[in-house]
Amino acid sequence: MIERTNRLYYSNGDLSAWKAKVVGLEKTGEGDKVILDETIFYPEGGGQPCDLGAIEGYPLEEVWEEGNVVIHRLRGESGLRIGMTVNLQLDQARRRHHTQQHSGQHLLSAILERDYAIHTIGFHLGDAYSTIDLSCPSLGADRQREIEDKAEALIVNDHPYLIHECDVETAATFPLRKKIPQGETSIRVAEISGYDWVACCGTHVRSARDIRTLAILSTERYKGNTRVYFLAGDRALAWLREESLVLGELAASLGTSTRDTKTKVESLAARSESQRIELFRLKRQRAESDIAMEILKNPCVVGKAVSFIFPDRDAEESAETAKAGARAGLDAVCLSEPDATVLISLAPEGWAGLRDEKAFFEGMKSQVIGFGGRGGGGKGNFRASFPSLAAAEDFFRQAICGLSGSTEG
Repeated sequence: MIERTNRLYYSNGDLSAWKAKVVGLEKTGEGDKVILDETIFYPEGGGQPCDLGAIEGYPLEEVWEEGNVVIHRLRGESGLRIGMTVNLQLDQARRRHHTQQHSGQHLLSAILERDYAIHTIGFHLGDAYSTIDLSCPSLGADRQREIEDKAEALIVNDHPYLIHECDVETAATFPLRKKIPQGETSIRVAEISGYDWVACCGTHVRSARDIRTLAILSTERYKGNTRVYFLAGDRALAWLREESLVLGELAASLGTSTRDTKTKVESLAARSESQRIELFRLKRQRAESDIAMEILKNPCVVGKAVSFIFPDRDAEESAETAKAGARAGLDAVCLSEPDATVLISLAPEGWAGLRDEKAFFEGMKSQVIGFGGRGGGGKGNFRASFPSLAAAEDFFRQAICGLSGSTEG
């Protein structure tokens, strides 16, 4: 066993293959744990996931550190032995992705701190995107574009990324963006040349140009702060290409240019909203007509219960007829056959003096459960949905009887 693993990912980050000696080996039911005298595999830490790859052809499942020793867990059992010299093979695409995202986060956090006094309070590096949590309630679209422009300028100007291996006293002489973690004796300070300094154990690009680009995808409120979703490097460029392709296809389907797509969509959305409002008005008008026709056919129905079966109306439209009945002083029960749903609305006039609404609805809810459905309501309206039309029809008939009995009482 050794006291310290030689970490080649720090001294030579370009290594993708190497030979090392097995100095520790533990057989477990979750895959062999291997300790090497030196390693090219970065262990999980500092918000950055671990490297993966293979040791002597055996796939790596996980890499972490315990003290000064790096532990490699293989996906299963292996034929490795202590003292064996083995071939290490790094998953270069995974390392490149992590390095670009991590270095992009440094750039983004540095801009936010220096130019806007906004602190980074959390960071997560993922496969599809990365996030940082910021000490501000929001980050508007104009500011997001401004930040992207500042990042692009630093990338184009090719600011070097420098690493300083030093003791705590020397590290304290740098204008660090964050405090040095307590209990550390040796510190790695990552510097964006002359622009940002922070204690960090992750892997970094040699120059801002290696980040290629940085894109803010979206933001959201999170625990009183702001969470920013972003991508850097190859993944950012791939995302931008995909977005451009989707926008082009959308513009073509709308018969317009990409530049005019937003205006076209806004126009269609406004037209759709206008049509939705008009459709709602017509549905409500039809609901009022349903009730008027029922009263016209049977004037004696006023003050009593009415029922409707709708073979072609959904639950929402059926509910409008039930509510129209209540507004006309009728208790109404409607069955939406397509949705296997029963809608009940109670007339407010005289209801409080004759019946206990809460008790009535609780009784209805118990009956709904008996028919295998789910229901609930309040303020004079009740809705019950069923797994089958047959169950809905059974409850519908029972609800009519219940309302008729309550009305007579």
